[in-house]
Amino acid sequence: MKLFLLRSILLIKARRLSDPTELRFYSRKALSFLLLFFTIFFTSCPDSEPDDPIDQDETKDQLAELVLITTEEEMQDDWLPDDYDLSNWYEYWEKNNTPPRIEGKLIEFTVTVNVQDGEGNPVKDANINFSPEAGAITPSTAKSGSDGTVTALWKFDGSWETWGNWDLTINGFTPDGEKPLDGSPIIVQAVITAPPGV
Repeated sequence: MKLFLLRSILLIKARRLSDPTELRFYSRKALSFLLLFFTIFFTSCPDSEPDDPIDQDETKDQLAELVLITTEEEMQDDWLPDDYDLSNWYEYWEKNNTPPRIEGKLIEFTVTVNVQDGEGNPVKDANINFSPEAGAITPSTAKSGSDGTVTALWKFDGSWETWGNWDLTINGFTPDGEKPLDGSPIIVQAVITAPPGV
């Protein structure tokens, strides 16, 4: 197209003084091609704004992630106190064919999770549910605070049935409760160690 326009311009210059009729003809022709060229050029350029802008709130919800703060070491404990007299404990077991219950003994684990968006900022009012395999947890349902965290207390009593490994399932949902958070569910395991020799 550029070659044709150049040729038309040269023809106009060559005939400018010899034939006014043809001059007007080629001038109109060159102008038509120029208009066509600019029309095609500008209509082919993409729009500067997207047709379907991204919903920022929806993107934030999709990026929200449930993160466990409590460490594995914090989820381990011995069933018996360090200063407990094991001689009496084994004697009771031998006589009664069952381990004694330690009255007042309570094993507690603090479980903390955090909800954050893709940039690491805290997400407030996310819905968190705690479902323990054994023991009791408080609260069982909570919303993340302004710092994005939720903390629950997982308790076991003094019964020997608490020996072993127990799972806690933590589910997180967006503030509207409709979408699960990335990283959800999280499964935390509590390890309660039996007395030596058991």
